[in-house]
Amino acid sequence: MRAGADPEPFALPGGYTLSLGERPASVAAYEDPQETRFWLNFPQKEAIASDLVVAAVGITARDELAVAAGLERSSAGGVVIDETCAASAENVWAIGEVASFDGICMGLVAPANAMAEVVADRLCGGEASFEGFDTAAKLKLAGMDVASFGDTLGTSPHALEVTFADAFAKHLSEAGGHR
Repeated sequence: MRAGADPEPFALPGGYTLSLGERPASVAAYEDPQETRFWLNFPQKEAIASDLVVAAVGITARDELAVAAGLERSSAGGVVIDETCAASAENVWAIGEVASFDGICMGLVAPANAMAEVVADRLCGGEASFEGFDTAAKLKLAGMDVASFGDTLGTSPHALEVTFADAFAKHLSEAGGHR
C-alpha cells in the first residue's frame, strides 16, 4: 500500500464510498444497465459491487533481477543506494524508480535525471552526491494539471493534515502556516 493510503473505506457526499489500499485481482463488467455494472474482486477481501471504478496507479520498483543478483533490497522495495547512487555491490549503481534512497523509491523523472547526473559525474571521477528527493511535481491527470510540493507525506513534526474528500484534495501544512 502506498504512503498515505487509508485501508478502511470511507463515505463521501452523495452516497459514494472510497476504498483504498488493496489491488483488485480482477474487474468483471456486466452489460445490463439495470444492474451493478462492475464487480471488483480482491485476493484478500470480499468483492465490491460498483457503478464506477477509478483506478489510481503508483510506481512499484521492479527489483527482482537486482535481488537475484544479490543486491541489498529496501524493506519497502527497490535497490538500496547511497548518496553516490551506488548499490551494495562494487561498480553497480541504481537510478530512477528502482533506486531506494533513505527507504524511498520515487517514480518521477526529475529525481531519476538527478541520479543519472550523479552517476555520470562519479564515473568521470567527480564528487557529485545525490541530496535526496525534491517532492515537488507537476503532472497531468486526464487533461487536468495536478501539482504537489512541500511535505507531501506530512512527516514534519508539526504537520497539519486537512483532507477534503468531496473535492478529492489533500492539503498538508505546518502548524502556524509556516509552510
